[in-house]
Amino acid sequence: MADDVGALCCAAFVFVIIELIFFLFNYYEIYSVVFPGSTVANNLSGGGGTAFTVFKWMICWCSGAFTVPAGGYLAILGIKGVADALGNGVGTCIACVLALPWIGVCLFLGSWQMWIYWLGTALWSNSVWNNACNGWDGYALLQGIQWADVSSSLPYVGTVTVFLAAGQYTMQLERNNQFHNIYYFYNLNLGNVTPTYENITYNTVNNTFTINNMTSHFNGGTDLAFPTLDLTLKDTSIPFGGDCGFPNANLVYQNGSTSSNVLNTVNTASSDCTELKVCVNIEPRGDFEIAMGAVMIQQYLYGVCCTTPSSNSDSGD
Repeated sequence: MADDVGALCCAAFVFVIIELIFFLFNYYEIYSVVFPGSTVANNLSGGGGTAFTVFKWMICWCSGAFTVPAGGYLAILGIKGVADALGNGVGTCIACVLALPWIGVCLFLGSWQMWIYWLGTALWSNSVWNNACNGWDGYALLQGIQWADVSSSLPYVGTVTVFLAAGQYTMQLERNNQFHNIYYFYNLNLGNVTPTYENITYNTVNNTFTINNMTSHFNGGTDLAFPTLDLTLKDTSIPFGGDCGFPNANLVYQNGSTSSNVLNTVNTASSDCTELKVCVNIEPRGDFEIAMGAVMIQQYLYGVCCTTPSSNSDSGD
């Protein structure tokens, strides 16, 4: 009897460890998709992420050759047990109906590691999209353009709609027809709130922005920062943008001992990688609008890249 109990405990322990491995692989892959600006997503980018994904699918899918038949076998045993308990007069169909909860549990435990990624990503992404900006002053939806629409859309390459407690407003991003490194970010006067800065010009070669004929420098590339505004990335190890990269921007106002969140990109819409949600705080001085224009430029570039024919399989983080 003691040997049977020991064997059962060992089997249960092994089962829990295997299920934990399945869970961790799926959890970290889903997390990296739902939070593209996280340390986890950064660590899983490039070759490390490719190796992780290969091992994950090898382990989770290959295990299905054993777990799915085992789950089916346990489900059949459950049906047989119900039929035996109720007597020989009970048909198989009735026994199947009565054993449905057991069948569901067995089939779930035997196969969940192979399909939970899609369900988990959809549910978690939706929750984050709806709730990530709780506690902020508001949020903005940055709408870029698709690769197929570039020629018909230019010089207009994106719009930003800001939602605050007092109301909303919309700003347009326009690219200069002759000098493609020059962008204009201006108010469309469609809402009931007036932005702090109604017209901002960016030069992405010189890394400057101009407001009211006053020009200041900002750090472009992967290390986004606005020194004159005391805005820096909260975690500089997580790069901003790049040639076709997702616009990771968690910007904070840092001045001496004073620190506050200003802007944080959430993620793109699950069905449209050209639409990006951003959390914003209106302090200090509405400077988030200046940073938001730079993020919109990167979102325009990212939206074009993620909708090119060769990248459609990767669109919609």
